[in-house]
Formats: sequence, structure tokens, C-alpha cells
Amino acid sequence: MKKNILFVILVLIPKLVLAQPKIVVFDEFVIPIGFDTSVVTGDFTAITNTSVRLELMLASGADNTQVWIEVDTSDQLQCVGPNTAPLSGRINGGDSFQGTVSGLVANTQYYFRACSLDSRGAIVDGELRSFLTSNTIDVNTVSAVNVSNAAATLRGRLIAGRDIDVWFVLSDPGATSSASVQCGNAPPTNTDVFVVSAGDDFSEQRQNLLPDSRYFYRVCARNSEQTVQGLAFNFTTGDANTEVMTLDLLDTDIGVNDVTLRGEVTSGTEVVASFILDDTSNIACLNNNGRPPLANGQNTGDVVTANFDRTNNTAGVGDELLSNTTYFYIFCARNARTRQVAMGEVKSFVTQSDSTALSISQATDITTVGATFTGSLLRAANPIETWFVREDGDVTLDNAVCQSADRLSVTSLSIVGDTNVIVLDGLNSQTTHTVGFCGEGESGNIFLAGQTEFTTL
Repeated sequence: MKKNILFVILVLIPKLVLAQPKIVVFDEFVIPIGFDTSVVTGDFTAITNTSVRLELMLASGADNTQVWIEVDTSDQLQCVGPNTAPLSGRINGGDSFQGTVSGLVANTQYYFRACSLDSRGAIVDGELRSFLTSNTIDVNTVSAVNVSNAAATLRGRLIAGRDIDVWFVLSDPGATSSASVQCGNAPPTNTDVFVVSAGDDFSEQRQNLLPDSRYFYRVCARNSEQTVQGLAFNFTTGDANTEVMTLDLLDTDIGVNDVTLRGEVTSGTEVVASFILDDTSNIACLNNNGRPPLANGQNTGDVVTANFDRTNNTAGVGDELLSNTTYFYIFCARNARTRQVAMGEVKSFVTQSDSTALSISQATDITTVGATFTGSLLRAANPIETWFVREDGDVTLDNAVCQSADRLSVTSLSIVGDTNVIVLDGLNSQTTHTVGFCGEGESGNIFLAGQTEFTTL
């Protein structure tokens, strides 16, 4: 009897103490970790550059048990909770659970661990495992720009892959097919190689080209496992006597909903000149040389201008120009004799904000009970609805006042020089007031164009 008691004291009691469940905090409750649930970290399948399919199995546990999979780049990964995990759900004991994790980075080591809650709500960890995302390559060749009679800028974009070597191959002058440009397994000697990742744009200027010559080119990309090539593109260098320059714009060239573009023929005779205007920088002059040709018979030194209120891309007339928006343009020229195309540099501008199209005058005809104010349309714009607001005292107004205060003398302005005039009256003498001039732009945005203060007599 004494031996049995001694056995309980010396052997069982310490084990019971050691086996007491740990205490963790989960979902703001203090919960003891139990031992009635077992979760197994499963396989990883369907690996891509940015996603993977992961699996776990609830080896033992109750029905409707909470399970999840934690994923991180750290090998110190621990189970935290389903609320922040990329995959979570509820399954019964003996069942498996799987799902796809996306948004990963190519060619990166990730760790994952299966997790669950036991019947008392405590966290149970599975084994830590790892996988490596793939590094499949996808690359696009992009249209060449800045094509002159002796140079061109080749462009490309990496669609998929991480830390990928990319380069361009360019044919000899006068090539007749895309077969003249092949990537091979390695870049040619003395070729510039760039290291890029998915989403990166890259370019290279090739010089010392022959005039009046057709060239083919393509982008090549490789990693340790494969080499892939983009589609072959071609361009024709300009006539030896034809070069153009896309000019920067003056402030006065840029309106709210229109723009005057500028280009110069720096070398050439009997040149057909035009512009391409779009909301993307991926533009280039094609054989149709813009839509439509804007100036015929241009010669060296001629500056060509053209006004646009819509985009004018290679697909045809596009959308109306919007206020406070970035647009890109390029000056194109076609030699009337050889029909070869010369391209200027792609440039950009930002249309004026609606608020810059309006102004408010100082108070005139001030009396003991009021004054007169004039709001004007300064720049060409789509019709803008305008109105005045008034606040007592010398205060600073903002856009919010234009929305909350009473609208006085609501008038739509559409032609440069149009005015909205208001005569305020019924005020007390020798009192100060602030008057604001407001407008509503094409997109529905309400703005304060300006304000002025005055004191009645």
C-alpha cells in the first residue's frame, strides 16, 4: 500500500503536472490547449509563379472543426489563427481540406503549416513544410519608337518571371521575315542584357542603322531552365532626308478638354505629317501615319500644330479628353516618295483641372447693403455649371462649402468669355463677407474656383 502511494506521488503526479494544457489567447479568450485533435500538413500541388494548391488532413478531431493553413517566407512560421490565414474552413475528423493561395512571388521559397482548433478551442499545429514557386517566363515584344533614319528604340515587357535575363535580337537591314531573328540559348556577344521581373518594361536604343531599311527584332528571355522569345516585330528606318521631333507643349496649348500638339520636321521634303494621341504610352507611328494626316508637303524647319478634343490613336478617333488627365502623343511623318515613316519621341501632358477654367472678380458697385461679382470661363471646356456662395466674415472657403452652402445664381458656362454675374443685397452696412465662385466638372466633381472678400459701406 505504501509503495503504491509512493508511486503515485513520485511518478504520476509529476506527469499530470507536466501534461497540464498550455494557456493561449485566441479570439480574445483564454483557452487551454487540448490533445484530442491531430492535424497533418498535406501536399502542395499546381505550383505556378504566383500560386500554389495546399492541403491538410484532420487525422482526428470532432465534426465541424476549424482548420486553416498558414503561409509565409519565414521558416519560423507558427499557427496564429484563421482570421489572417490565406486558407481556412471547417471539416470533420478524418477529412481533408485544400485550397489555392495566390499573390505569391515567383522563384521564392515559402513555408506552410496546417493548423486546427481542438474541441476546447485550443490551437493544434501540424508539421512545417516548404515549397518553391516556379519561375516560368512570359515576355512581350513592344513596338519600336523614336525611329529615325539611323536609330530606333526597341521595347519589351516581362509578363511573368523573376530576375530574368532579357535582351533584344535585331536583324540585318533589308530582312524579309521574322525568321531572321532567333534567340538561341544565349545572347550574342556584346549584347546588352537586362535583369527584370514580371511587370517591368525595358528598352534599348540601337544606332548606326541604315536609312530606308526594314529591320526585324524580338525580345529574348531566359532563366536557368529555359529560354523563350517574344513575337517578332519590324520597323523601317526613315528616308535619309526625313527626321522629325515631337515638341514640348506650351502652357497655353493645354486646355481642360482640348490640346494643341506641336511637332517639327527637322529634315525632309514633301513630308506628310500627323500626330497620334492616346491615354497610354504604348503608342507608335504605323504606316497609316496617324488618323488622319494633318499636314501635307511639309519641309525642313516646318512646325506642325493641330488641335484635338478627342484621342486620336491608331484604331481611329477615340474618347473625349478629360480634365486633369495624363495623355501621351507622338509626331509622325511619312516620306511622300518612299512612304517610309519617321517617328518623334513619345511625350506627355496633363489637361487642365476644371477649377483653372473659372475665375471670380473683385467686388464692384459696393453699397451699404451689397455688391456685384462676376465669374468668368477662362478656358475651353465642356459646359460647367457654376454658382456663388456667401459666408459672413473674412474666412477661407473650400470645396466642401460649395456643396453645403446655398447656391446663388446658378448658371452654365461653355464658351470662353461666358460670365455669371450676381448682385448681392440685403446685407448690413459696414459688415465683411466672403464670396466664393464654385463649379461642377464633367465627372461630377464639385470645386471652388476662387474667392474674394468685401465690406459693405
